[in-house]
Amino acid sequence: MLSKSLLKPSIEFRHLQSFLVVAEELSFSRAAERLGISQPPLSRQIQRLEAKLDIQLFDRSRSQVQLTDAGLVFAQSARQVMRQIEQGVRDAKQVSQGLMGQLMVAVDGDAFACDRAIQLISAYQAGLPELHLQVEELNATAQIEALQLREINLGFVASRFVAATQLPKGIMAAAVVRERLAVALPVSHVLAIASQISLLDLADEAFVIAPSWLAYVRSLAKTHHHIDFNPPVTQSIQDYRLMLSFVAAGKGISIVPASTEQRFHYANVIYRPLQLAPEADILSVIWCNEQTTPSVAASIKALTQVEEMTQA
Repeated sequence: MLSKSLLKPSIEFRHLQSFLVVAEELSFSRAAERLGISQPPLSRQIQRLEAKLDIQLFDRSRSQVQLTDAGLVFAQSARQVMRQIEQGVRDAKQVSQGLMGQLMVAVDGDAFACDRAIQLISAYQAGLPELHLQVEELNATAQIEALQLREINLGFVASRFVAATQLPKGIMAAAVVRERLAVALPVSHVLAIASQISLLDLADEAFVIAPSWLAYVRSLAKTHHHIDFNPPVTQSIQDYRLMLSFVAAGKGISIVPASTEQRFHYANVIYRPLQLAPEADILSVIWCNEQTTPSVAASIKALTQVEEMTQA
């Protein structure tokens, strides 16, 4: 059973504020001036508070207002309450702005530039110590399922997967890494001496490439150069490390993001710029539209801005 004290009318927030100002000033007139009200209403607020608490908080018998012993104890508790409320307001604002909380993030380790996902996450989180991100590795298909089951909030996948896949209803995607493309060649290849290479130069070359990635390059060629690009494919390889190993062994050539040259060094592989405009989408972030919380929305916006800053 609830005690009688808990059944009494609740204390109003403004009464606590008024009490603490009087406790600091030890003067009703100065406290009223500081609160921007006249003295009589302030005196009535304190009287109502004392009546609700059934405690005398101030000794008014002297020339100067003084806190009673009970008032001193209550003032300490009231300050703690006010600090908790202020902290609660700050926390609530941060959560509403997506600056606090926890995000579950997945990264496809087979995606080009998957390491950039970690760089983007780290850059985004650097100034947000109250936002905790937990990262796990999942392939693109598993990420979509995890998003639908609300097991993750965001996922990083290869943009070629997004381009080649009919995403389920409610699953959204946005590119966060864009790059120029390059041709990966064996060092002994005749085109290795070229300063840059066009798609027409590659029309009859044997390719080692993922089908979805080749389809994406073909779409860029069709859209921006009006070229039907259909090179022969000797090996369909999803894993780009294995793909580069085939190139190094002289089994074919491939098209890769330009940054691959800095990330993966193979003694028998050389990279040359590809004449293909514009920059290609390399890495995308995906999320469930039904779960677009403030943290998710803020993260998507910030991740795009972080990538723009890193490219500047």
